[in-house]
Amino acid sequence: VYSGFQVIKSSSSEVELEVTPEVTIRVPRRQIVSIEYDDIDPVLEREKRKAAENAANAATMRLLSGQKVPHSIQMKLSSDISDPPINYDKRDIQEAVDELNKHPKIAGLLELDKPVLNMPAEARQWSFASTPGTTLAAALEALKVSIPTLATAIRNDKLLITDEKTAREIVTTQEPPPAAPPKL
Repeated sequence: VYSGFQVIKSSSSEVELEVTPEVTIRVPRRQIVSIEYDDIDPVLEREKRKAAENAANAATMRLLSGQKVPHSIQMKLSSDISDPPINYDKRDIQEAVDELNKHPKIAGLLELDKPVLNMPAEARQWSFASTPGTTLAAALEALKVSIPTLATAIRNDKLLITDEKTAREIVTTQEPPPAAPPKL
């Protein structure tokens, strides 16, 4: 029993299946006992995934402009965190970040800095609800809209949520990557 494939086309002699967006296979009809169809449109799903990736990349550029983003962090920023659904109603940012860090696709990436922890409790409230396809970058962008004094920076392979002044200092004091050794 195979599952998770999309039927691209079907004839009396064979069925063409989509294994991944780049890979299709043709299976002789006599090898197939039955086909259970779903209501998923693969083209629509691909378009949604592409739109989510583009939105995550744009949000990453706004969140971390001027910083080199390691591939591992970029992957986490563009990952879909909407399952299970997230719904914060005036939740303290520390509780929200602790909960987000438990998500398997985030896995402890986020860190709150002292300036954020020292903010008054009423200024640290965050209301947010995820929709299908919500990425971590989109959630962080919503956090920045909700609390405009916040900024993000990369420090010690973590995504640090801090104030704008501290983020600017981190970005300007980061050492540039080491130069390549001279070719002999």
